[in-house]
Amino acid sequence: MERWNDRDAWIRFLEAEGGGRLDEAEASLGVLFQALPRPEAPAGFAGRVMARIRRRSAFARPAVRFGLAAALLVVAVGVALVAPMLPSLAALIAPSDLLSFAVDAVTALATRVAAGAALWQDAGSTARALGRALLHPAILVLIVTQFALASLALRALAALAAPKRSFRHAVS
Repeated sequence: MERWNDRDAWIRFLEAEGGGRLDEAEASLGVLFQALPRPEAPAGFAGRVMARIRRRSAFARPAVRFGLAAALLVVAVGVALVAPMLPSLAALIAPSDLLSFAVDAVTALATRVAAGAALWQDAGSTARALGRALLHPAILVLIVTQFALASLALRALAALAAPKRSFRHAVS
């Protein structure tokens, strides 16, 4: 079949479909589908698409490279200035000070973890109370009604804020 819209093939398909001969109709439809043109993408299409969506590395930008080089320079200068002072600073710190620092750090961490757990406990009790309130139909209806009214009010405000006429009618 040379043309995909061959009238005889369509007629055979419609007659077979109308007559209830499903196997013959399916075979005719398969022949029609095989005759459809197969469009092909132009040469290099996939390569052009991939080139447009290819993500560039953040380090490919000159500003990022300059910032990284400046940060490395600051670190190098800092290390060069602090390194000669380390032996004299180490002599000032006693082993008991190191132990005290470690104990204080662990204590502070434990205190912060406990405060975070208490905060999550408060959030959980608030969520439980809200969940219990939403299980009551009357409260749920009130919340949904308030949401609907707020949505309608927002829509009305947006309609009021929209410009009613354009400046295209003005003579220039």
